[in-house]
Amino acid sequence: MPAPNEKRRKLRLSDEQTKNTALLYNFDNLNRLLYGDGRICIDRDSPATGENQYKYFGEASWAFNKVVMPKLGVRQRQSELPRRRRRNHDPLEDHVYEIFHKRMKKDERSRTLTDRGRMYFEMDNVKSQLELLLQHDWNKHLPQLTVIKDRSDVDELLAKRQATIRELERTLAKFANWESRTASLAAEIKSYEGHPAQGKNFQDDDADDDDESILDKPLEQLAKQRQQSRLAKHGRPFSILLGNGHKIRYNPYLTPTVAIESYLE
Repeated sequence: MPAPNEKRRKLRLSDEQTKNTALLYNFDNLNRLLYGDGRICIDRDSPATGENQYKYFGEASWAFNKVVMPKLGVRQRQSELPRRRRRNHDPLEDHVYEIFHKRMKKDERSRTLTDRGRMYFEMDNVKSQLELLLQHDWNKHLPQLTVIKDRSDVDELLAKRQATIRELERTLAKFANWESRTASLAAEIKSYEGHPAQGKNFQDDDADDDDESILDKPLEQLAKQRQQSRLAKHGRPFSILLGNGHKIRYNPYLTPTVAIESYLE
């Protein structure tokens, strides 16, 4: 019999958590219906079943109060945008900030690479954890990833193993989606920087925008001139009849769409 002050030797296999539970997956407090695929039971024989049944608002037995809309006499007025001011000479040219801009861009690139490396390291850990759960000895590795109340309960181990696998796969899918979107965005930025003219929008291709003499022209005359130049450059909108009740609508500034003829003007 050990002495009162002597510490008892702990067994190797114990239900005590050797890791901080905040770092583990915890599926005990989740909604059983949403995450546990629980069944919804409806008791139609209960006397309280018919008391609070849901009814469509049009079939309600009570009358709704009519909302009185007072006439406020509000009139809508279309306001015109202010004209662009004439440019003044900038005493601080762009070349003054080129050195600072390059240094900040270099620091931002280094921080981005550091964050990307840390993220890839975490995703490698997630992949290794998923591989451990797919092995034959997954029951040894599951308590290191998920909170387990009773290690001798086979049903709990199987259920939490499937839940952990789904969570790991969802994390990897989100990372793959982020990686593809980041690659697409980087390719788009690189293409735009290599060909700045291709990145310009149709709405911003006015060649006379840098000319300050346009400020002396009326807005109606300037809008008419720009509309004529755009029509001469990109063409007019048109529709192609398909003969089956549909037509293709084309606009140089929009994506071509297929619509029903009767719904078009």
